[in-house]
Amino acid sequence: MPVRLFRRISRVLPAVVLLAGTISMPMPAMPGGRAASTATSPISHVVVLMQENHSFDNVLGRLCVQSHRCDGATTGLLHDGSAIPLPAAKNIVPGAPHNVQAMTTAIDGGRMDGFDLMVTPDHDCAGPDYDCYQAFDPSQIPDLAALALSFAVSDRTFQSDLAASWGSHLGLVAATMDGFNGDNPCAGTQCPALAPQPAPVALGTGWGCDSHRDALWSRATDGRLS
Repeated sequence: MPVRLFRRISRVLPAVVLLAGTISMPMPAMPGGRAASTATSPISHVVVLMQENHSFDNVLGRLCVQSHRCDGATTGLLHDGSAIPLPAAKNIVPGAPHNVQAMTTAIDGGRMDGFDLMVTPDHDCAGPDYDCYQAFDPSQIPDLAALALSFAVSDRTFQSDLAASWGSHLGLVAATMDGFNGDNPCAGTQCPALAPQPAPVALGTGWGCDSHRDALWSRATDGRLS
């Protein structure tokens, strides 16, 4: 569950994409069996750097505004519609609820103004401190800032589904979540202390972060996971 805010919210945040190197790429054979000329590409590697549990604007919003090279925000919305500035992030960032219910509250039907409503006995994003509303200054993250100023920045990244870490990881590498729902029932002692409490279920065949091993994936006759 992302703990910062404004417009973009993502369980997994693509921060920068790096392209470098030169490779030769053989062209398809020409009619008659003649080999086509070899073309070169300036790209040999694509490296995606990701920051989980932070929104784009929490990490790079200030840098974008200061450098004018990407689209960032330095304010956030409260659930009453008012906007507040995002203060400099603390070195030890406050926690926030990390679950589908909290994500639904924060998204608030697409208005992206429910972060101050994420309040539990262990986490409090409400006023007057609004701890979940903050943004890093480039001076606090010099390495990421240097990369973001040198390479491509994915500043139009949006949450695609209410999925937890594992579902979003799958979506990144496979370009599909193949029906995975991040709001799966939990299993046994892994059930979060939420109301209404879902009934414990037997451990299934799921795997990975936040799958609770209850995703009940099975291998179909054609070898696909479903």
